[in-house]
Amino acid sequence: MSIDNPLFAICALLLVLGFSWSVLRIVEVKLPSGRVTGIDGLRGFLATSVFIHHALVWRGYLLSGLWEAPQSNFYNQLGQSSVALFFMVTGFLFAGRLLDGNMDWVRFYAGRVMRLAPLYLLAVILMLTLVAWRSDFTLHQPGLEVLGQSLRWLTFGFLTPPVNGLAETGLITAYVTWTLPWEWKFYALLPIVAFALRRRDNSVVVLLGFVVCALFVSFAPMARLFVGGLVAAFLARDSRWNAVARTRRASAVALACLLATLLLFHGAFRLPPFVLLTTFFAIVAGGNSLFGVLSWRASRLLGEISFSLYLLHGLLLFILFRLIVPAPQDLSVQQHWLVVGGAAPL
Repeated sequence: MSIDNPLFAICALLLVLGFSWSVLRIVEVKLPSGRVTGIDGLRGFLATSVFIHHALVWRGYLLSGLWEAPQSNFYNQLGQSSVALFFMVTGFLFAGRLLDGNMDWVRFYAGRVMRLAPLYLLAVILMLTLVAWRSDFTLHQPGLEVLGQSLRWLTFGFLTPPVNGLAETGLITAYVTWTLPWEWKFYALLPIVAFALRRRDNSVVVLLGFVVCALFVSFAPMARLFVGGLVAAFLARDSRWNAVARTRRASAVALACLLATLLLFHGAFRLPPFVLLTTFFAIVAGGNSLFGVLSWRASRLLGEISFSLYLLHGLLLFILFRLIVPAPQDLSVQQHWLVVGGAAPL
């Protein structure tokens, strides 16, 4: 059986969902209410999919020494489409606040720092600990230089140099920190979006906003993903759209768009997959739970810890293949996925 058979990913996903369901059976967990529960559940699937994507990328790295995207459309999209949809979720949530007119800017920026900084700081501390271990707790570069390299990692992903000469520094986090600067750039642009929305009765401002969005969608692959979330936020405030989005036929359309993206395209950041993913996401944002899967409590629990799953899974994979499993490059296809499956609930 090929290493990139989708059955392995499905089994790993079911293991994670099963463990989440088991936790809820044992521990009483109060999940937030009053939100679009489908988006909460979706975030759990996205974070788990990124983990599975990197589990396969690790296989290639162990065999070739190259950190490369999988050749399989399906497995590469588990990473890229998940990141794309994460960006849409961000665009949806915070553009929605602007549309509702309840944005407190001081609380917003303070809240973003308090939401992201503690876990990011933990991830950096764990990463530096692993760097020290891989370096045999020996300085291979001048101490001040190593200190400067370490401090650059506190810039939320803007600066991520190798530390102490260890080329695998970024690998410890599975290189996921590249997405954080895009989040901060979006947060920085939100006041401009708010300014335009407050003047939406001004046709010149509306036209200018439309032109800017069109340029983003056409020429800026990452920025266009946030625009997809903004589109979904507009649609989700239309009762007619929500009525259509919650039908079984809309569920089928959403799944068709998602499957077409996963199977027909290798990357998620070009225009055709962007349109498909935006359609999928807009339907979910309109209240569709994909036949109840996204609103299932096990899915929503994964959504609650999705940022932790996303930011820390790279450390788990690094420890797994560099510290725990002997000669991981010699594992068979089935053995590799058994190891990943065993670690998945962690």
